[in-house]
Amino acid sequence: MQRPEDSAYMEEYMVHGQGQFAPKIGMWGCFSSRGMGPMKLFDGNMNARLYTDYMARYMKPYALHLWPNEQWHFLQDNASYHGAQASHQWFHNNGVSLIPLSPHSPDLNPIENLWADLKRR
Repeated sequence: MQRPEDSAYMEEYMVHGQGQFAPKIGMWGCFSSRGMGPMKLFDGNMNARLYTDYMARYMKPYALHLWPNEQWHFLQDNASYHGAQASHQWFHNNGVSLIPLSPHSPDLNPIENLWADLKRR
């Protein structure tokens, strides 16, 4: 039986896990002043290797599609994999200019506001 529309979070239509904690599913996404970019789900934890892979496969082609002949800049927060040497090396090798973001300033980071809005919904 299909659940009624607008009932996704009603208790009677939820499947509960067997463990103490819910399964963890991560989401990577990007957006720009011109709209939403790609979003990808992943299992487990994000790390510098997965992060740079997503940068190469999704973010950079998206940015180059929007601004093929223009300078563009990338803003990321201060997650550990963002600051990893491998991530810095990838950005340097790919000519991506980063916008510095001061630590402990989630209100200045647009992606944090977007994630908060998605969680509320």
